[in-house]
Amino acid sequence: MAEPLILIPTLMADARAYLSLINAQLPRRAVHIVLPQGPGGVSDWAARALREAPPRFCLVGHGLGALVAAEMALGAPDRVSRMVLIGGAAQPDIPARIADQEKLLVQAGAGSLGAAVLSLTGISEMPTGADRAALEDLVLAMSFDLGVKVFTQQLRALQRRTDRQARLRKIPCPTLLLAAERDPVFAPRQLELMSHMLPNASLRQISGAGFWMPVEMPQRLAELISDFLPEPLMLE
Repeated sequence: MAEPLILIPTLMADARAYLSLINAQLPRRAVHIVLPQGPGGVSDWAARALREAPPRFCLVGHGLGALVAAEMALGAPDRVSRMVLIGGAAQPDIPARIADQEKLLVQAGAGSLGAAVLSLTGISEMPTGADRAALEDLVLAMSFDLGVKVFTQQLRALQRRTDRQARLRKIPCPTLLLAAERDPVFAPRQLELMSHMLPNASLRQISGAGFWMPVEMPQRLAELISDFLPEPLMLE
């Protein structure tokens, strides 16, 4: 049987953003969703997830979830067999970006949560059309269900992330880094930098993908992850 797969969504996302990926993986392995929210920040969320995780597992983390996944791999390197990071960063955020994010927090607190999330994640800059409309509807539905409090917690966690460049070198498991070409939060160059720090990393840049790659290109993502994860053991 296959090792369980722990999936950690990004900022203002839940299982709805990954239904296609989950459906592609369910015949092969159990899937657990861990939402990065609640008291504390990235390290606290990683510690709580490890307490509830199976003895050994594969990890997929997206965006904010990629930061949590890396912390889990650092906290229990013997329990993580393989890891996929969709976005992520090894360095702290820059002051100019944090200042822009503060404006979005004010906007969200003033009753415009949806507009703040669409702006932060780049949907506002996408061409209008059916694809954007469907993506926007899903992201707004998730955002309104999660609410301003979760948005504030998660954005603060992104802002307060520490420099992990030296620590990443201690993660031994094979790691697939997926860089979205149009991600306004985690630029491809950040993933390229991480690929030189992780001892067993491979990097793929996905042309045309944005921040919401799991929603924009679910089948492509499912194929990449399925190819990377080990095949389940067949018991005779």
